[in-house]
Amino acid sequence: MFGLTGGRRQFYGMRWPRKEDGPALPRDPPPTGYRPPNGLIWGHDMSEFCWIMRWPKLLIQTMWSRSMIREFGELFSKHLENIFFDNPHIDPKPRRRRPWPVLKALKGKVGKVAYDPPLGFIDEGSDHDEANSWDAVLQDSDDEESGTYSTAPEFSSKKECVYIPLSAIQTPWWKDVKQTLVSVSNKPRRVRFVVRRPSKVPKRKQIQAKPTSEDDGEDADDEGDDSMDVDPNPLSVVSSGVFSDSGADGNVSEPSEPPNASNLSDMYSLDGIAVLQEHIPEAHFPDNLVVHDPFDVSMGHLRDGPSRPNHKPSSPAAVLYRRVYPAPGAFSRSKSRRNVGHLYLSPENKAGIGHHSVVYAAPFRLPTPLSTFNSASARPGTARIMAKVAIQNEFARELLRNEGEIYDSFPRFMSEEWCGWHLLSPQMQSPVPSVAVTPKFYGYYVPIERPGDSSIPSWRQRSPIMLVEDCGKPITACKLSVDERAECYSLLMRLHFMEYVHNSFKERNILVQPGPLTAPPEARSMKNPSFRVIDFGRTQLWQKHLEKEIKRLVKAGKKREDIDTGTGQNSSIWRSYESEMTQEMWEARTELLFEQLESI
Repeated sequence: MFGLTGGRRQFYGMRWPRKEDGPALPRDPPPTGYRPPNGLIWGHDMSEFCWIMRWPKLLIQTMWSRSMIREFGELFSKHLENIFFDNPHIDPKPRRRRPWPVLKALKGKVGKVAYDPPLGFIDEGSDHDEANSWDAVLQDSDDEESGTYSTAPEFSSKKECVYIPLSAIQTPWWKDVKQTLVSVSNKPRRVRFVVRRPSKVPKRKQIQAKPTSEDDGEDADDEGDDSMDVDPNPLSVVSSGVFSDSGADGNVSEPSEPPNASNLSDMYSLDGIAVLQEHIPEAHFPDNLVVHDPFDVSMGHLRDGPSRPNHKPSSPAAVLYRRVYPAPGAFSRSKSRRNVGHLYLSPENKAGIGHHSVVYAAPFRLPTPLSTFNSASARPGTARIMAKVAIQNEFARELLRNEGEIYDSFPRFMSEEWCGWHLLSPQMQSPVPSVAVTPKFYGYYVPIERPGDSSIPSWRQRSPIMLVEDCGKPITACKLSVDERAECYSLLMRLHFMEYVHNSFKERNILVQPGPLTAPPEARSMKNPSFRVIDFGRTQLWQKHLEKEIKRLVKAGKKREDIDTGTGQNSSIWRSYESEMTQEMWEARTELLFEQLESI
């Protein structure tokens, strides 16, 4: 069905037969077949696609997936299926791939919350996926609600997942792998266990402070549970960790016994902290964010170091933020308790700088009852994310707000990876992997205004903060293979299919990291790179663009009922928007070192 020529995936031959008097292929709509939530044509592997004539009497052909041809039904039979497709004996369906688990829920804190996907489950794979050497992995956690989960196809459903407590593994810690038999649905299966050595797990340095809340010590039994609880009044913040009650101005006051400087620096360190690559469950998504910012990083200064003379990190400062996106009412859950996360900003963790913003890698302490596996983080309950702040410029703050709004508008599947391949015709000739397009979004937050701030322009105050997944470093196009550059180009095409215009599709805004993300971090490599698009400050969404254009035309004196708001060829607004997409495609070709007429 396909070949590799000079590192390039190319199709050849294999055209599905048509009846001589057959009808034209349906186009609006075509057969659906199997498709993931993004609605794009999908096949589990490249052998699942073949050519088919649009009209039997015309030499015009297109490409369909096996499931589409089967749904169309013309001349489809088991005999032809065996001839045209490599694996006719299996009928694969789209499956969401799970990144290597970092999150877990603390024992006794979950209640009746149902997680989708379940926390701590390793990607289950399938009998027709590529081989996965991690059939089962034991996370060295002291929490009995987390344990060993199989990735073998026999254990693909939640009910069949295997849990083996640490006490049941009778093997010396110096042996990393043990073969054992477990029973699932009364069927013995051989499972390979990869055991993490506790001696390799860094110890967490505890920072003690006198609790000031009435319920102090409430969560003292839970290791790593030093998250803050917030009552319905966001200015009343109570912490069982470093910081105590906040004042009325929104700043969090210092504890009665401040931590020493050495421990404080550990709080901002990224050493031994795993990257958060999972969605935060809606039930625990942060409503408020306590930003620990001794160097005033959130003020949006471009230069390193404290913004005030003689300001030292030995005297910690924290500021309370509230969530704007996703909207406070976006999640259906109890409003009696607010979820609070903690963000630790340091200029030493600067990851990137642009014309209007600065990005920092930052430790992020998760809201209760979320925590992390001990084997994943040197500080259980803390993961690594990226925090973006805007400089002290009104336009820069507008760009950051627009980016938060765009991230909020992305459907969830835009940041999820699925098995299989997509057809993006007519823009692309070859299938591309069904990967995520954007980083996962962890919220857009603004500081809670303090009394007396009204006289200062908002762009001169603390910047809003946007939290997203850390997806690696910017690409260098000339160092990528032609297939990798085509995959980067496909990310833009998928944005266009969702009616977004990126408006800044540059090398610096395409990130790459070792993959696959379903494997443990130590097993990833650049042989399986994972790409994402970032920087949506200038991005437009068609529906929002249309609303703005209607307002502009009405203001110019045109009647609303005379404005064509459709997406057809007769709509001048859509034609203009579509031309922006076309221009962006040309620019992306140049950016990724493709010739303008070269097939991708």
